[in-house]
This record gives sequence, structure tokens and C-alpha cells, in this order.
Amino acid sequence: AVNISDTLETLYKSIHGSLSRIIDTTNFWIALYHEEKDSLSFVYVVDTVDDPAGFEERFNVSDPHTPMRATEVIRTGKPVLSIKADFLKKLKKINRQAAKTISEIWLGVPLKIQGKVIGVMAVHSFDNPQLYDEKDADILMSVSEQVALAIEHKKAEEALQVEKARLEHLFADSREAIVMTDVQGRILKVNQAFTVLFGYQAGEIMNRFIDDLIAPDEFLSAAKTYTVALSKGESDTIEVIRRNKEHKRLNTVATGIPIFVNGTVMGMYCIYRNITEQRRAENIQALLYEIAKAVNSTQSLSEFFKSMHQSLGRILDTTNFFIALYDREKERILFDYYVDERDKAITEIPIDHPASLSARVIRSKKPYFLKEEEIIEIDKQYRDEFVGSVPKIWMGVPLLIRDEIIGAVALQSYRDSFCYSMDDVKLLESVSEQIAIAIDSKRTRDALEESEKRYRTVFDGTADAILVHDMGKRFLDVNELACERYGYSRDEMLNMEPKDITVHKQAQRVAERVAEILRTGHYMSEVVHVRKDGIHIPTELSSKIIEYLGRKAVLSVARDITERKKAEEEKKKLEEQLRQAQKMEAIGTLAGGIAHDFNNILSPIIGYTELSLYQLEPGNKAHKNMHEVLKAAERAKNLVKQILTFSRQSEQEPKPIKVGPIIQEVAKLLQATLPSFIQVVLRISEEQGAIMADPTQIHQVLMNLGTNAYHAMKSRGGILEINLSEVVLSFEDRMHHHNLMPGPYLKLSVSDTGHGINPMVIGRIFDPYFTTKAPGEGTGMGLAVVHGIIKGYKGEISVYSEPEVGTSFHVYLPEIVSEVILPLGRTSGEASGGNEKILIVDDEEQIVDMLQQMLSQLGYRVTARTSSVEALEAFRVQPNKFDLIITDQTMPNISGVDLARMMLEIRKEIPIILCTGFSEVVTESQAKTIGIREYVMKPIIKNEMATVIRRILDNASSGKND
Repeated sequence: AVNISDTLETLYKSIHGSLSRIIDTTNFWIALYHEEKDSLSFVYVVDTVDDPAGFEERFNVSDPHTPMRATEVIRTGKPVLSIKADFLKKLKKINRQAAKTISEIWLGVPLKIQGKVIGVMAVHSFDNPQLYDEKDADILMSVSEQVALAIEHKKAEEALQVEKARLEHLFADSREAIVMTDVQGRILKVNQAFTVLFGYQAGEIMNRFIDDLIAPDEFLSAAKTYTVALSKGESDTIEVIRRNKEHKRLNTVATGIPIFVNGTVMGMYCIYRNITEQRRAENIQALLYEIAKAVNSTQSLSEFFKSMHQSLGRILDTTNFFIALYDREKERILFDYYVDERDKAITEIPIDHPASLSARVIRSKKPYFLKEEEIIEIDKQYRDEFVGSVPKIWMGVPLLIRDEIIGAVALQSYRDSFCYSMDDVKLLESVSEQIAIAIDSKRTRDALEESEKRYRTVFDGTADAILVHDMGKRFLDVNELACERYGYSRDEMLNMEPKDITVHKQAQRVAERVAEILRTGHYMSEVVHVRKDGIHIPTELSSKIIEYLGRKAVLSVARDITERKKAEEEKKKLEEQLRQAQKMEAIGTLAGGIAHDFNNILSPIIGYTELSLYQLEPGNKAHKNMHEVLKAAERAKNLVKQILTFSRQSEQEPKPIKVGPIIQEVAKLLQATLPSFIQVVLRISEEQGAIMADPTQIHQVLMNLGTNAYHAMKSRGGILEINLSEVVLSFEDRMHHHNLMPGPYLKLSVSDTGHGINPMVIGRIFDPYFTTKAPGEGTGMGLAVVHGIIKGYKGEISVYSEPEVGTSFHVYLPEIVSEVILPLGRTSGEASGGNEKILIVDDEEQIVDMLQQMLSQLGYRVTARTSSVEALEAFRVQPNKFDLIITDQTMPNISGVDLARMMLEIRKEIPIILCTGFSEVVTESQAKTIGIREYVMKPIIKNEMATVIRRILDNASSGKND
């Protein structure tokens, strides 16, 4: 019967038919026993009274109190012959009702395999209580073992067919690309996902070697090594680069699984998961972060370009790489960074160069992607003008800021025609704006610095967790990765439901998801799963209906998208940090502009006040009032100086300095800007040593710590205290100061009475981009910058904080044994004048009038002009009439620097003083390189100007040059 029966159903019918020839089987059934559930399921029923469809699965069948005649068969493993009267007595005894119509006589025998009961076979009669006897029981028992074996064999056969179909289903419908090869790596079979990923149709690649087909040349040797390892029975999962039919490179995770037949490797499965987009997103985020970081960490534009070259080189072939910047004024393209293995560096070309590929990108503001044959055509057309050697492939993208072109970045390869793809162009284009902004920012910063300093195996082998559950939502099967991911054993998971691994809020919707799958046949969503240890896992869940062991089930592929979510979050974070950094740079630039205008306003105020004081008697009340005006104006001048310090971005050379004066300067600035309910208290020891440092950076440290204290007290006010003292650390003190050597130190403490720092985060406050402030209130870089500056000076910074009490930062800086040269203060007393002839040039009439009166009081013969054009003409007519030129920098038509150049061409030795409120165009060192003798910052103080004029004129008369 087994051999001639296609299914279990036909087998049961065959058994029924065979038995009917030797015994009355008018009412007959076969039920299978499930020991794990202690239940009987009726797999075949023929009944003349009760509806066979009503024979549902019965539970607790081995319990003597269960109202079933089959109970005794299950418990004893022996045949049972029962008449109606006996069964009614049993029902009365256990006080239970029969589930079906009670037959007059019932005969049941156990179905056993190796002594274990696997089911019950029964015959019964509703009208003849004498129909069966012990002889019939013997007949049924004599065939029961063969029936049991036949049923078990057919069950195993059908289960095998279902398993094969399920594995074939997994292979065909897997979202991963799967290929089956022989031991030499020849392709035997591929699934649909493989043809989609690699672009080949199954028919065109059969019997081709997989490695020769999809491994790029430079990875071919490693790919073949991997295939050989698989053929020896080793399995592994690695990340590899492969290529599709169009030679597009793909980032994939390859899982190799040997296929064993009787202990011998007969072939391999290789499963490829495409992670190109994931790696692309990660590369873009990493590149954006490195570019933003390089803007702050590199010292020059060329160093920034080198850093950017290295960063790009981690995701693209940058063997031949250059950056071309567009000089709009000169209409030329400058190759500020050029690396090429064949051609020498090009310095510059005109923007209208017909054969230059970079010029075409910049002119069109569009990316170019050219193969060798296209470049050869351009070379033929402009043979005498073509720039450089002809590469196999070339790509370049424009660098745009709000549709304004600033240059282009380009890559090329002389060896590999498939080195780049359109995806690489898109990748480069996606970060080009950030590169352009970074270059523009770096150029702006450099300019500012210059102004300041110049099968089951497939099931378990896939890279995703696979979960199978029934309609009752209990797990029927899970793969190994699912167990590893969620932290449960397989047995534990098979006693769980999907809601058990789903966060509580989403667990309630599991039933809705199953209903949607039943309605549409598939379902895809993002959920949050929970590991056994409570860790949450963002997951992309793809589910569909399958047939599992003869019943409907749901197969779900669960992909861990933690890294993708992190990448998306990191992208948002980096973009926010970039916007914040750009905002702070704009504030610095604005501060410089304000300082320039304010200095021009202060110049006539101070100048006219000094003139008035000169004309008033010292005892006069007006003299006293004007003196107060002068004091207020000087405070304003100092405030502008502090604003300029804030706007300054360049570092100065470390030099011996006293910290006390810087603290006092910062305290004035803080007191002037902080709310009145925050009090600034200074405690500076009278005797203090010197340190070797950049005063601007010490100023920055104090401002950052002071601002931090303000944020801690801005809601309720308090005291900001700054202490400066000398300490000497011994060897014993190194227990508390591990990074400091014994010796003398300046100890700087900045304390506040604010809300304090949460102990849970105090260990992270010096981390870059870590902040507890609200969005828009800080970049999270303030304390990181302070930490970096202090470490750079071989010092140490520590913090102590109590919630709701306050916070103290303690800074230790090593003292030096050296004489400190401090900048000269204001000259006391009246400076001497003279009778030389001076030409004054400034487009501000007030400043011209004030300077004219001031210098006339000193005895000089002054000629004044408010037009640089008129001043140049006056000098050209009589170049020897004047002994000294004093000119403003910012003027219409001709700037102060250009005026100085023109006058020096006319008369080489003429002394010139350049005055400015704040200039991003020319620094003091640049001015002196041109030939300008002195660089004076506005507002102009009478005695200071008099001293400068006298020194220059005296040096000029003695043949010296400042």
C-alpha cells in the first residue's frame, strides 16, 4: 500500500479497503497520537452516524478521566474491546459526557513502532453488540504494526517532499543572490535575485567559472583562494568587492557553504548580500565628517586638500586626483592640488581653454564622465591644446555653493576602463557641495589667518534572521542567526511567539500584521525587536505566506538595520554640526565687520576729545567732563579690541606671557556681556610666573569656560569666580595629576554656582560634539577645544561638580623661567611734535579734520585730502613736497594699500603710515612687505600717533627704515 499510495490520504483508504476484506469496517477510523501534546488527531474517519468532519483533535487522551475508549489503548498499549454498557459505567464513574454517539461495541488497537504507541486504529458498530470479539482483536493486532510502519514511512516521505519544496522556495525567492557551483566553481544554478544583482540571465552563465565572471581583476586571486577554501569543506562569511555585467562594482557580503554528499564536498552555495548602498551611505557620512574635521584641524589649504585626498582615497581610486579652483577675477583655473602618475603638475589654465576637461566641468556647472574613446575624440579635435595624457576613464564634478561655481574635483585612471562608474560620479556629486563649502570655508579661514599671521544550509547560512510561525503565531522554525541575534536557544524560540521578541508597544500589533499577511499574501515593515538581554534591534521585516508541513505558515526575513539607522542618525548629526560651525564662523566675520565700523566711529570721538582737552584748562569743569568722555571712549576701544580677538581664528606663535592681564581683559568682556544677575569675581595672586603660550588661545580658554558657566547660571543667576595662583607639584602629587611632571605651575580655576553636571555624563564632557545644551546653543566643541589647547601646552584640566551646587574647572599650566616681555602701554605725557610736511588721506571728513587739528597742534604742516584720487594727483605733481603720508585703508576708488604702492613707485623712499579699523584685505606683515613703514589700528590716540610719526621721521632723516 505504501508503494502504490501517492499521499497519506490514499494510504489510509488503501488500509481501510484491505481490512474490509477480513473484518467489518463499516465504521472505522485512524487517529495519530502526539505525545508532546498528549493528543489524538483523527486523520481518517468513516462513520455512519456522526459527521467525520466533526472529529476534532482531542487532548489529555492518556488521562483516565478523559471520556474516550481510546484512552485505555494509549495508556496500556494493548487492544481494547468495549461494549456500550461498560463505557456508560465509566462515564458515570468519572461524571463526564461522551463527545460522540456511543456505539454498541468498539474495538481499538494501538499502532506501534518499536514498542512506542504512535496512534490508534478502531472499528465499531452502532447496531450489533456482537459484531466483534477477541479473534477480531487478534486480527487487527496482527496487522497493526505493518499499518503503523506504512503510515510512519509515508509521513516521512511527505515531510521530505515538503522540506525539499520549502528549501527550493527559499532558494528561488530569497532576497539574497544565491549561486550553486561545482567544486571547481562552475555555475550550476542561480536564483532570480542573482540575475537581478549581477545583470546576467541564467542561460548565459551556466558552466562559467563564478570568479572569472564577477570578481574584478585586482580581487580575482583572493576570490579564487576563497573558492578553493570552500571546495575543501570550509565555510565562511566575508565582505568582498564584486562586479556586475556592466562592470559596476558592488560591495557584497558573501557567505560560502560547502555541499556535502556522503561526507564529500560535491559543490558550494555562495550567497551574496548587496551592501553597496549601505557602504555608500557610510562612506558619505564618514567623508563628510572627515572633511568637516579637516577644516578645523589642518593648518593650510594645501594641507586640507591632502587630507581630503586621503579621505576620498578610502572609497575611490585617487591615484590620479586633482582639485581645480576657479579665479573669477582673472578668469583662470588654478590647479592648487595635483597628483598624477604620468603628467607633471599643471599650475593654471584659462577658463575658456577648449580642450581642458576641468574647464568644461566648470563652464557647464555639470559633472562629466568620459571613457577613453570620447577623450581621444577631444584630443583629435584639439591635438595641440589637449592638457595631459589620455586616460582610460575620467570623471569630474563641479564644486558649487548655491549655484556659484568655485572649481572642480576630478579623478582619472590610466589602467582600468571600469575604475569608476556613474554611481561613483553620483557619490562624488552628493558630497561636492560639502566639499565646496569646506574649501570655501577653509579659504576664508586661511585668508583670515593670513590677515592675522599670513537550503537548511541556505536557511541557516543567509545573512538575515529567518522566522517561521503558524497562524496561532507560535514559532515553528528559526535559523541559527535568529538564535544568535536574539540570544535564545532554538528550543526556547520554538516555545515563543513573535510578540515575545517585539517591543511592548509594537507587540500588540502582531495580530494585525498576521491579518494583513493573510489578506495580501505579504507584508513589509520596520519593527523593533528585543534580545533576551533587553537590547533593542531596529529590524526590517519582510513576511509572506508559505506552506509549512501541510499547513499555512508565515515566513519572515528579519534584517538588522541598526547600522543603517546609525548612519541616518549620524548624517543628521553631522549636518547639524556643519550648520552650527558655519553659523559660528559667520558670527566671527560679522564681529570683525562691526569692529571696523566702530573703530571709525571712535576715531573722531577720541581725537576731538583730545583736541578739546588740549584747549581747556585742567581745572575747568568742561575739562573734567571731556576727560570722562575720553575714558569712556578708551573703554569702548578696549571692548572693540576684545571683539577683534573673538573674531580672530588664527593661532599666534607661543611666547612668554602673563596670564593675569588676559584674565582681567576677559573679565571686562564677560561683565559687559553677561546679565547683571551674574557677578564676576577675580582672585589673582600678586606674584605670578609666566607661561609659554599663545595669548589668543588662553583668551579662548577663558571665554569658553566663562560662557559654559553662564549657561549653567542663566536661569537663576549666581557668581562666576576666576582664581589664579601658583602651585608647586611634587612627585607625590602625581598620584592626583598623572599627566603632569613635578615642578611649578599656574593654577587657573573657573567656578560657578549653577545647576552642576549630572554624574552620569561628567566623564564625557570633554568629548567632541558632546553637549547637554539645547539645540542651537552650542556645537559641543567648546570644552573639547579647551581640553586640546591645555593638553597642547603639556597642562591638565579637571572638573569637580555637585548637582544644584555648582561646578569648578581647574587648569594647570607649566611655568617657565624667563623674562616676560609685555606689550607697551599707552605713552604717558605729551609726545614731541615737529614742523615736517604731512599729507593726510581719508574719505571720512571728520577723521581728516580731527587729524589735521591734532597734527597742527604738534607743529606739523598738514595737507589733507578726502579723495585718494586727488591725493595721488597732488603727490604726483609735487612728490618732494611731503615728508610723510598718512592714509586710511578702506576708501573708494583707490584703497590705502594701492595708493601706497603707486606713491612708492613715484618716490621710493617716502614714509607711509597705513590706518585701518579692521582689515581682512591686508595684514601688518603684508603692508610692511609693500614698503609701508607703520600699520596703525583705529581709533587713533594723539600721543600714540605722535610717537609713531616722530619715530618714522627721525629714522627717515637718519637713513634708517623700520
